[in-house]
Amino acid sequence: AGDTEWNDRSKHVSSVLDVASFTISSDKVTSDYVSSIGLLGSTMIGEERNGNIQRADQEANRQWTSRMTGFKVGSPDSILQVLAFIDPLCTEAQRLSPILMALAEGFGAHIHVILNPVAEVGSLPIKGYYRYVLKPHLEFDEAGRLVSNSRATFSNLPMSKLLSMIIHPPDAWFVSASQAVHDIDNILLEKLSAQETVLSAVYRLDHILVTGHCIDDRREPPAGLQLNLNLLDEHAAKGQAKLVSDTLVMSNLGYYQLKARPGLFNLTLAEGKSADIYEIEDKGEFGPARLISVLSWEPDAFPTSVRK
Repeated sequence: AGDTEWNDRSKHVSSVLDVASFTISSDKVTSDYVSSIGLLGSTMIGEERNGNIQRADQEANRQWTSRMTGFKVGSPDSILQVLAFIDPLCTEAQRLSPILMALAEGFGAHIHVILNPVAEVGSLPIKGYYRYVLKPHLEFDEAGRLVSNSRATFSNLPMSKLLSMIIHPPDAWFVSASQAVHDIDNILLEKLSAQETVLSAVYRLDHILVTGHCIDDRREPPAGLQLNLNLLDEHAAKGQAKLVSDTLVMSNLGYYQLKARPGLFNLTLAEGKSADIYEIEDKGEFGPARLISVLSWEPDAFPTSVRK
């Protein structure tokens, strides 16, 4: 990478500076001044090269012609250009299609889709119906209040087929059905009564998954180590912290996972053998504990170290 940077940019600037004649006084032509000029020149060359690359990418995008096997949506002059090759008979296409629609509607992107199906299909690859709940822009009611209810609607489903209603949330979410009249895992629409024209279910976010890796002072995973996730409370007496969830450290890379919710928590060792043998190296404000902050809907992994 260093040789490429020198050959493509810095070498040319250096050769110009070697033969350049400066119109300012010689006492001002210091090494710092020459370095600043060289940095400015290299940056300008780099911006020009990046501009050429972007223009080349846009030109390559225009070269893909697909009058019979593709379509375009949006203005060709949009800053955001998306070129997608999609196999229309795959499950990934079901998930990608609404994302492309959101980019076009919410961000004004120019979408160029080229359909690229496989040559031979042994069986029908799509065996389900999929809806992606995604709003590209905010919606308000007549009173000016934000409309926050998001739903997925399925219509014209087969009546005699056994169906299951499944939600695919982000990996860190624990979601369950909080309201459902029928068994959503075994749905047979033809058995619904004549008064039931709509089958609905309401889902609830129960927990956010907190994950991490734990190693000891020998750089090995302490398999079987019991961890407690406690609510961070500076007024709670020792041993009286509210337990949110607990787990065991696995032998596979010391992986652990805990159920949590947005907030601040202390990760401690469970009383007994775990606390007698090991000690958490992280020293928190309220004693030996690992501070866990769940401030996003998909928190990062929390590495933890213990020692005997």
